[in-house]
Amino acid sequence: MIPTAHKTKIPKALSYPLNAKAISEALNGVPQFEVLTIDFRFWKGFAKNRVPNAPHHVLDAIYGRSDIFTSSPWQIIVYPLPRPLKHEVQIKLIAEALPKIRKWLESNQHSLDRDGGHRLTFFFDDLADELTTEEYSSAEWKTERV
Repeated sequence: MIPTAHKTKIPKALSYPLNAKAISEALNGVPQFEVLTIDFRFWKGFAKNRVPNAPHHVLDAIYGRSDIFTSSPWQIIVYPLPRPLKHEVQIKLIAEALPKIRKWLESNQHSLDRDGGHRLTFFFDDLADELTTEEYSSAEWKTERV
């Protein structure tokens, strides 16, 4: 089982769409499995600062050492969303996001040899009823090491 490094308590109106067991089962056997950690994150300004009708940021897969919660460079971060969306988003994350994260981890197994950071981010748009993905890299990530 992938260890949980941090879990923020959330209001009753919100829910985390995935748990550590579902993530661990989907990612079992990836090269980074033994060094992965899972964080469940929430910040108090979540509802107040959210743009109406904007997609919900629901999941991240991250390589990098800039996080204050864990010493592991490999992290899965789950963000809460309104409780009525949990089941629908959970199904999409298990069917679409976790396989993409698995493939991303397998294709980046040599990342410990690189500087910088790399992130795979998932959003759920409840108006379009779709899960979207964005990939980010730091400038150092894009530069080959000599």
